[in-house]
Amino acid sequence: MVAEISLAVVLLAGAALMARSLAALQQVDLGFVPEHVLTAQVTLPGARYPSDSSAFNFFESLESRVAAMPGVRSVGAISYLPLTGLRSASGFNVEGQPPAEHGTEPVGDMRAVTPGYFASMGIRIVAGRDLTSDDRQNTPSVAVVSERLAHTFWPNESAVGHYLLYDWGTPQRVRIVGVAANVHADAVDAQPFMEIYRPLSQFGYNTMTLVIRGTGDPAVFAAPVRSAVRQLDAQLPVGNVQPMTTLVSKSMSKSQLSTALFGVFGGLGLLLAAIGIYGVMSYTVQQRSREMGIRLALGARPRSVLGLVLGRGLRLAVVGIVLGVAGAFAATRLMRSLLFEVAPVDHVTFVAVPLVLALIALIAAYIPGRRATRLDVVETLRSE
Repeated sequence: MVAEISLAVVLLAGAALMARSLAALQQVDLGFVPEHVLTAQVTLPGARYPSDSSAFNFFESLESRVAAMPGVRSVGAISYLPLTGLRSASGFNVEGQPPAEHGTEPVGDMRAVTPGYFASMGIRIVAGRDLTSDDRQNTPSVAVVSERLAHTFWPNESAVGHYLLYDWGTPQRVRIVGVAANVHADAVDAQPFMEIYRPLSQFGYNTMTLVIRGTGDPAVFAAPVRSAVRQLDAQLPVGNVQPMTTLVSKSMSKSQLSTALFGVFGGLGLLLAAIGIYGVMSYTVQQRSREMGIRLALGARPRSVLGLVLGRGLRLAVVGIVLGVAGAFAATRLMRSLLFEVAPVDHVTFVAVPLVLALIALIAAYIPGRRATRLDVVETLRSE
């Protein structure tokens, strides 16, 4: 019984930590609003779309068709969608600040977007302006950067109006026109990266993911989007058609699975501990029934007999809990990589779990203890 309780403490502590970690993940501000958003990826073959302008014209026409669909509130596109694990990074320098040595430059995540992307994803522009249709190939190079990048280099002033310098085939000098809220682009539990959003018209890409925000279930737009692509180019496939909420769920799937597994094993451990305590106490009552009968015959109160049984059960439970807490202290430290914003030695967990086990032990011991207080003294002594 002591071994079962010890194991139950370790398993329940792990399950509680995973549950608290998952709850913390679900409260993370992703930087965007995934509900009511459908995503769909389109790749243009270079043979038929050899220039940046031809690719831009295609996506501009496609967005116009999708935006005209009933129920569509906004539509945009991005080269690398958040939570897909894809990115295109580049080192950069800040104009007016000493340039970093080659190979040690800060790294920014370069993403091409269309003007409707931020509105469609629900990403706030916290300073400056959004990218617009006026940002064309023949206009000055502009970018919107993330809050992290802005606060890293301009902690006490606005980043808007400053310039970034980097090489992308040719030297680039890009003016920052806006600052967007941080986005958890890699994973829900990963820190936001320094993002640099360039307009697709100035930063050509042949593969873009449409982001369609509508009313109701986003899946209803899947067929119309495929139809719109076929109308422009019948040979183009449309891939990765899925709601944005699906990507968010996939990003948290590892934590959800771990929580479920720990929960199942923790529940089984708790059940085995309860059965063990009940079985041991029932056997104790059976073996000591003559003694208890004599106690009752000599005037012992039923609650004294009940206390005798409960005391033995709780003593065994306390030993198991103490050993289990010691084991949990060691075991949960190995879970550090699985946890998010929860310490391996979480005070709430290490107080709540022993209390739950003690309560279960009390209940499991109470049932046979209560039965002992109802012994028929005459029948018990006669049978002995």
